[in-house]
Amino acid sequence: MEGNTEFQEPQKPPQENIKPETQSLEAAEVGWLRGLRKRFNRVFSKEQRTEEPFPKIDIDIFYSAHDTAFDMGGLEKQFEEADIYIPELFGWRKEDLDTFKKLSNGNFFVLELVEALRDKNLISSAQLREYKIIYNSHKPIAIIDVPRNHTHLDKKVRTKRHQLLIHGEDNFSDILSRMKVMIKNESRAEKDREKYMISRFKQAIKEVLEEYPVFKEKNKIKVLLSLGEFHTFVYHALKREGENVSRDFNTTMPLVFSLWAEGVRKFHFGKEAANESVAKIFLGFVFYAQLDRSVRDLTQDSDKVARFERKIISQFSFEEAKEIFEKLKQGESAWQLFETKFAEKGIKIPSSEKELDEYLVKPMTKNQ
Repeated sequence: MEGNTEFQEPQKPPQENIKPETQSLEAAEVGWLRGLRKRFNRVFSKEQRTEEPFPKIDIDIFYSAHDTAFDMGGLEKQFEEADIYIPELFGWRKEDLDTFKKLSNGNFFVLELVEALRDKNLISSAQLREYKIIYNSHKPIAIIDVPRNHTHLDKKVRTKRHQLLIHGEDNFSDILSRMKVMIKNESRAEKDREKYMISRFKQAIKEVLEEYPVFKEKNKIKVLLSLGEFHTFVYHALKREGENVSRDFNTTMPLVFSLWAEGVRKFHFGKEAANESVAKIFLGFVFYAQLDRSVRDLTQDSDKVARFERKIISQFSFEEAKEIFEKLKQGESAWQLFETKFAEKGIKIPSSEKELDEYLVKPMTKNQ
């Protein structure tokens, strides 16, 4: 943040003995002009050293999952009202920003290219929808996310679900300890990433103003920042820095995160997950690998998938998580283990989105 520059009044000269009126007036006028000149010179020199002032900036953060086209619903309306758009893109390259700019400028060849990438499942349907919203809008695009190979984060471990491997010599406490380290690493990496975004914001807007001087003439510009629901810290940090920032969530409230994301967020805000919570995060990993795809085939709403996972895993105890771990270590099928447990608990995997919706609103029994 840039602070306001304060200008001090020039020091008054020490009071002299009383002289004739005309001489006193002349001296006063000379002294006043001298003081004015000094003050002007000081202010002018400070203005020369101060960066060109920004127009007033209104920031709106659009929070959503970024997995499906459905998740990005609502972005169109926010985008139409914005002057500048900032997408979330970790590990971006200059070519990525060039692609966004070409799309914004209406380059049809690039639009065809990204559609072909989607046909080959090389980008998500969420990305394609975002690209189509940007296409031919002629709006400036900026990126404040961490670029590829940035030295500030290149040593951080960004955990992926498949990195959790069970070794024959492991016991359950080993897995829990390993997962706690993974959660901490992920949380620290994400916090560093969010701090980087905030530190880059003003510079990115300045670069846009240099490229599009017309915005310098506006009293106010609207900036739309699109982020995953995880990154609520960015909103709070910008608010604390005095920015005029609002936010919109494209999801059912209250927010429901996956068990993994919730564990990372808890550490983010100074709370370490207890063993029982980490045991359920472990089950969430196994559940995700075995059942997430079949549930995702039923709906494009990532919020429903997260709620389904939470509702299923909440019915398992620490002891059951440990039991499943031991059987997995012995080579038993995760799918068969879940089928057995689901049968014991009376859980039926939905076969349609209607059944999924009915399950999500259905109250849990006392035993569950």
